[in-house]
Amino acid sequence: MKIQTFFFCTIAVCAACGIFTACAPQAAVAVRPDSSGTISFRSALTPAMEKAMRNILGVESGSFFNAPGIRESMSAAGFTVAALSFPSDTGIDITLESGNLNTAFPEALRFISAEKNAFSITISPETAAAAVALMPPETGDYLALLMAPLFTGEEFSPGEYTDLIAVTYGNTLSRELESAVISLAVSLPGTITKASAKGAAAEVSWSGKNALFRLPLTALLTLRGEITCSAEWK
Repeated sequence: MKIQTFFFCTIAVCAACGIFTACAPQAAVAVRPDSSGTISFRSALTPAMEKAMRNILGVESGSFFNAPGIRESMSAAGFTVAALSFPSDTGIDITLESGNLNTAFPEALRFISAEKNAFSITISPETAAAAVALMPPETGDYLALLMAPLFTGEEFSPGEYTDLIAVTYGNTLSRELESAVISLAVSLPGTITKASAKGAAAEVSWSGKNALFRLPLTALLTLRGEITCSAEWK
């Protein structure tokens, strides 16, 4: 079973911020003055996550990805795939081009804003639901394996969620999830004057035209409200 849909859902919900437990998931957004830009994403499942997924899905070996399927999904979402590679069976490295980041996704899923010298990415259960609705039925089955409150609508604290993962998949995966951090690097057309993250504890730093947001993965997966990462430039 090829699982190319897992990537699309990742990029759709949080601009490739790594919804799935992964080795240091990294996303980057570069905004140009005309609001066009690029989104890049790099990630790979940890050994514990890969083992769990292979056992559950009955996939003993081989790549988790289908390159033509990914290109087709990204094209349907309004992107051009500028680069795509697979460093490992569960690793992906992709760069997408958009002529207008404000309209890059279908209307119900538009969570990026880059205009009037202000940039923001807003993630919520509603955008997650909109992303899943765009996917084939089997994608919902895959997401169900995570049991993430972001998708199920249940209310769990990060600690309660990692306890649930420990009972279901084991302590190794639970510990990996608990320590996982998503990083989002943002490059803007001018000098950044301020940057912030609302809705979750996050590390935020900036210098010149570049800002970096680092968020705990559990904060995203147990999200009940919104997380907004924003920056302004001059």
